[in-house]
Amino acid sequence: VGATTTAGHVLIELRGKHHFVSLTAGELIPLGATIDARHGTVLIQSAIASSPGEVASGLFSGGEFIVTQPAGGTVTVLVLASSFKACVAKPLAHVAAAAAKKKAPKSKKVVNQVFGDAHGQFSTHGHYATAADQGTGWRVADRCDGTLVSVSAGQVRVTDFVRHRSFELTAGHHYLAPAR
Repeated sequence: VGATTTAGHVLIELRGKHHFVSLTAGELIPLGATIDARHGTVLIQSAIASSPGEVASGLFSGGEFIVTQPAGGTVTVLVLASSFKACVAKPLAHVAAAAAKKKAPKSKKVVNQVFGDAHGQFSTHGHYATAADQGTGWRVADRCDGTLVSVSAGQVRVTDFVRHRSFELTAGHHYLAPAR
């Protein structure tokens, strides 16, 4: 895939490497690379295997993700590189332990997210749900309580891994696939 920083500062880590470097303009990056667009916006252009010469393009920002594309596939998949360490409860004093046994609601804390505005075939894969674009603007956020999909323009196809269902989500709506 081709990647270019369009705003801010974007970093890239190639598979097998253990450090990020600045993304250079118009760089061709291999699948499996991790892009850190928490402080910038990246334009990603990828070949669509079903049509020679056809390219999907999209702007992505706000998070860290791994760029993949299934062999022979036509969709470029952005897999959120989320760490849920911030979601682990702190040790409780023995007095509060009894109260903690009651099922408390999980935090809405965002651990990673990506904003997308794409025209072509892109899918954003969160921990509990996937959003596949259909020429639209959307956000996928991994949170302590699940994966939140929000649509700002157009529509996306949401697949909820927890409830095992898929459906269309339109502009102005959001959906939370709950954590297990």
